[in-house]
Amino acid sequence: MSNDSTSPVRVTVASVGEVMGGHGIMAPRLRTRNPGHTVVGPATTCRMPAGTNLAIYRALEAAPRGGVLVATAVGDGATGLWGGMITRAAVAHGLAGVIADGAVRDTRDFRASGLPVWSAEVVPRGAAKSDPGELNVDVVCGGVIVRPGDTVVADDDGIAVVPADRVDEVMELVRERELREAAWCERLDAGESPFDVLGLPRA
Repeated sequence: MSNDSTSPVRVTVASVGEVMGGHGIMAPRLRTRNPGHTVVGPATTCRMPAGTNLAIYRALEAAPRGGVLVATAVGDGATGLWGGMITRAAVAHGLAGVIADGAVRDTRDFRASGLPVWSAEVVPRGAAKSDPGELNVDVVCGGVIVRPGDTVVADDDGIAVVPADRVDEVMELVRERELREAAWCERLDAGESPFDVLGLPRA
């Protein structure tokens, strides 16, 4: 599901990372390609040889509305795993976002569509449709193991993965943290010292 300023409590990658002790955070080389979005949703995973992307199309058909497609390319070859044509299909399907540990292209198309996309690279070269790849398997994306059904949280800061069996626990901790920080922000806005609000040691 999307997460915006109207939500009673924000869910951010920073908060998820904090409450999970820094675990589950993908490598910073995976960057947003259209800033200003936050997505929170269940992962549909796929893995494919570099240079092909048929598995992405298969994963899109399997993904639920509001889900996040997590794709990993194995091997060398800078070709676009994600592009303009599949962006149109993804928007119609109701996909929440795309995480590609590899390259994407046609960035203007998905920016115009509003579909949030994160990737390691941007290249103009297209991919072949010669290998079906693997669908809904455990993958390593951005250095993190992602299992089908894990919850993915992604925003301008990066990407976090919450194991399916920890979602309720982690989201409750995030809620508590965000409410606590909201109270701190009110005090800071009122002019209180950060040393007093945050309990920082004075020199």
